[in-house]
Amino acid sequence: MTRMAPSSLIHLILAASIFAQTFARLCNSPGQLRGNTYDYIVVGAGTAGNVIAARLAENGANDVLVLEAGVSNEGVLASQVPFMGPTLTPNTPYDWNYTVTPQTHLDGRTFPFPRGRILGGSSSVNYMVHQYGSSADYDRLARITGDSGWAWRNLRRYIDRHEKFVPPADGHNTNGQYIPSLHSTRGVLPKSLPGFSYGIDARVIATTQELSAEFPFNPDTGGGDVLGLGWVQSSIGGGTRSSSATTYLNGVINRRNVDVLVNAYVTKLVRTGTVGGKPSFRGVQFANGPQSPTTNVFARKEVILSAGAFGTPQILQLSGIGDRAELTSKSITTIVNNPSVGKNMSDHLLLPNNWLVQGTESLDNLLRDPVAFGAALDQWQASKTGVLANGVTNHLGFFRLPNNSPIFATTPDPASGPTASHWEMIVSNFWINPAVPQPATGSYLTLISALISPTSRGTLKLASNNPFQAPLIDPNFLATDFDRYAMRESVRAVKRFAGANAWSGYVIEPVGDLAAETDGDIDAYVRSISTTVFHPVGTASISPRNAAWGVVDPELRLKVGAGTAGNVIAARLAESGHNDILVLEAGVSHEGVLASEVPFLGPTLTPSMPNLPSICYDAYASGSDTPYDWNYTVVPQTHLNGRTFPFGRGRILGGSSSVNYLAHQYGSSEDYDRLARITGDSGWAWKNMKRYIDRHEKFVPPADGHDTTGQYIPSLHSTRGILPKSLPGFSHAIDSRVIATTQELSAEFPFNPDMGGGNVLGLGWTQSSIGGGTRSSSATTYLNSVINRRNVDVLVNAQVTKLVHTGKIGGKPSFRGVQFASGPQGKNMSDHVLLSNNWRVRGTESLDNLLRDPVVFGAALDQWQASKTGPLANGLPNHLGFFRLPDNSPIFTTTPDPASGPKASHWEILVSNFWVNPSLPQPDTGNYLTLSVALISPTSRGTLKLASNDPFQAPLIDPNFLATDFDRYTMRESVRAIKRFAGANAWSDYIVGPVGDLAAETDEGIDAYVRSFSTTVSHPVGTASMSPRNAAWGVVDPELRLKGAEGVRIVDASVWPFVPNAHTQGPVYLVAERAASIIRGY
Repeated sequence: MTRMAPSSLIHLILAASIFAQTFARLCNSPGQLRGNTYDYIVVGAGTAGNVIAARLAENGANDVLVLEAGVSNEGVLASQVPFMGPTLTPNTPYDWNYTVTPQTHLDGRTFPFPRGRILGGSSSVNYMVHQYGSSADYDRLARITGDSGWAWRNLRRYIDRHEKFVPPADGHNTNGQYIPSLHSTRGVLPKSLPGFSYGIDARVIATTQELSAEFPFNPDTGGGDVLGLGWVQSSIGGGTRSSSATTYLNGVINRRNVDVLVNAYVTKLVRTGTVGGKPSFRGVQFANGPQSPTTNVFARKEVILSAGAFGTPQILQLSGIGDRAELTSKSITTIVNNPSVGKNMSDHLLLPNNWLVQGTESLDNLLRDPVAFGAALDQWQASKTGVLANGVTNHLGFFRLPNNSPIFATTPDPASGPTASHWEMIVSNFWINPAVPQPATGSYLTLISALISPTSRGTLKLASNNPFQAPLIDPNFLATDFDRYAMRESVRAVKRFAGANAWSGYVIEPVGDLAAETDGDIDAYVRSISTTVFHPVGTASISPRNAAWGVVDPELRLKVGAGTAGNVIAARLAESGHNDILVLEAGVSHEGVLASEVPFLGPTLTPSMPNLPSICYDAYASGSDTPYDWNYTVVPQTHLNGRTFPFGRGRILGGSSSVNYLAHQYGSSEDYDRLARITGDSGWAWKNMKRYIDRHEKFVPPADGHDTTGQYIPSLHSTRGILPKSLPGFSHAIDSRVIATTQELSAEFPFNPDMGGGNVLGLGWTQSSIGGGTRSSSATTYLNSVINRRNVDVLVNAQVTKLVHTGKIGGKPSFRGVQFASGPQGKNMSDHVLLSNNWRVRGTESLDNLLRDPVVFGAALDQWQASKTGPLANGLPNHLGFFRLPDNSPIFTTTPDPASGPKASHWEILVSNFWVNPSLPQPDTGNYLTLSVALISPTSRGTLKLASNDPFQAPLIDPNFLATDFDRYTMRESVRAIKRFAGANAWSDYIVGPVGDLAAETDEGIDAYVRSFSTTVSHPVGTASMSPRNAAWGVVDPELRLKGAEGVRIVDASVWPFVPNAHTQGPVYLVAERAASIIRGY
């Protein structure tokens, strides 16, 4: 998204809101803690950490401490107003403000990688799309781990506990926009459909009808069936962001058994002895900053790392757990030699594709005009309705490359299965482009394409042994032929989407190099502006119990965190009053962070969308870094023209669940079955994992209350869980075009009635972690549910510097202590590559004016604050879809299919009714459609390495994007696919033309386009990978226990050995729910 410059009045409103309220058991200094020993210590109050803390604290016998490096989310207006989510990152106090290392395959660019540094983590700053991914993702995970408990059929039961599906902010009839039976209304986290109707919504749906073969309508993208384009489901409730901080954490923060400490920067785990021959880590060391004294706290039972895909491997490495050679180079004594730590990083690559459009339907003027923005803000504050009560998209879709795509001749399908996607499209009704500022005039359509099944793998490494130095984040985007092909074809696909008749009177022309047609030109376009979707996973990957690879076992043992997973763990452990829990979070509290509450403002919480108009940002969210993000950047990406860019990670209670874009899926069932196979633990298989959906999600009506019939499958979801989840709560004007395209191009883009039930293939309505128009994060749900218990402490601003070796147990080093500080292991890193593809469109249906006009934006914000409805109560896309390359793709002659299975995807499409492009600011004028594509099954693998032995120095993050032929092929073909999508008749009167190098047609042109603009979806995984128990590889065993050590589990995205078919918060929530069950013994 592009930055939106606020008026001084908005500055005052947002700044004042930061200090609006306080938690009863929220601690700001170590001296406020009840002691130094708890039953459970959760490091990271992010998406997972708050869930864990809340669930643990439900048992009053559990004493829980949650440590959060970031600030409180309370009073942060941008974390409340959905549409303001993009203002929370980067270069704000709510972001870790990471940047990626120069990306070789993205023209050597570097860019921000947002991660929420605030209570709720990335769930307080994300864009609130709330899905679970393809059922194939979970089944693949079960296969990989050998644990059927991770399979979709077992994990989806947690949806019932998690999501609370609520009406959208505008109360519209949601019939046909989701399938209620797939969701829950009994959970913790409010989730809803779009709460503000965009002018392009009808065009989007019409396109799914017109191009139904390629862009089928998916009636529910949140039920495990992701393929197709549908209405976005977002973590928004009542027009306000739902994050793990506002839901899970808020539910427990007043309990006597929960302490939450913000500004607690964990510097390391403290070894406390040896148990069973393994080093035991039951201590955590933290500090308030580089110059502050360190404090040690100890866990009687377990330390749970939920510090995220970057924080977890960084802490492990600083604690002496990682690759011996890398640790030695940083003068760190190796306690556990595990080369898998920090490797296997995977992320969704994002490409914002912008089109100039006719009229003023877009929201661009809202982002330009302080008066309009102010009016929108007044509306939100008065009624929690209006454009600000919505996210940045009403539609997104997940799609596969055609089965006959040539890339499959050389590359195996990387998707989790045939129902899992390769790329995603997100439709935004305004200019979204992280790399290019919003133009001063014009209306725009943004069709973001994201690589959903990337084969590239990156790394997270220490920059030094200074815990306060950011790690080296290298997503290694587009390092493989498949990733490059998928992004290229996603560009072509979004062009086809924007070329549908539905857009003919709206879209004028593509912006810039989106016009590229050749492979080479499209590749150059992708390289030049692609960036991260900040969905990093895999850096502490799960693996079978006895596997030699991976970071945690199928029960997530080796532990630490209060992000997405950390809050789940802390919450679940705290359910037992016998457990004493400490949650350490390096970030701030999510409380009062408006952008982490307002779904549409999720992109402002992290630096992944640095080109948002400043109107979207509060006084604490300016520049490219934010206080809610770790503000990492990737190392220069070889296959992205050497570019480096931010890699967003939430540094806030709730972790990335407090800062992400709210898409809430679980991935393909084949992902979980694959995980079960890999780890040798059938508990990770979909049939076992899907049961956790019942505990996790609470499917609620969208913010606008519309009839959701046909937009999701209610039977696939739960209404009894913790985390509210919903379909889009604001109708975009292009919604009907998107659905029409799935009908018109149904062979290539079939409609998916629910992507949240393990079946991801096709395009459907986005499901987001939004309840009542507000973000649902692990902090707002899991952590909130236990934070007031006596047995839980949550310490923010507590950056863990290392685990403390406390002796030997059973011949293994024991780490029962944690060293932490407040302030600022990694092979096999995998991430989704994102490419935003923009088309210029006709009229004013897009949301581009919302992002340009302060008056319009202000009115939307007013609406959200008043009623939690309107565009700000929604996430960015209302539709997304997951798709596969054709089985006969030539890439498969040289590359085995990397997908989890035939139902898993290779790429994703996200449909946004405005300019979305992390690499390009929103044009000053024009209306745009963005069909973002993401590489979903990348074969490239990156690393995370220490930059030094300074725990406060950011690690070296190298996603290694697009390093393989498969990745490059898939990105290329995803570009072509979205061009076909945009070319459907549904868009014929709307789309004017592709923007810039999106017009490329040749392989070379498309590849150049992909290299130029691709970035991360910020879905890194794999750097603390799970592996079988006795395997020589991997970082954790199938029960998530740190291999070669005792007393530590890892519970966050890093344990996934591959990136699943989903925006990763859903899979992380399910992993955390199962981890809590494993720990508690049920």
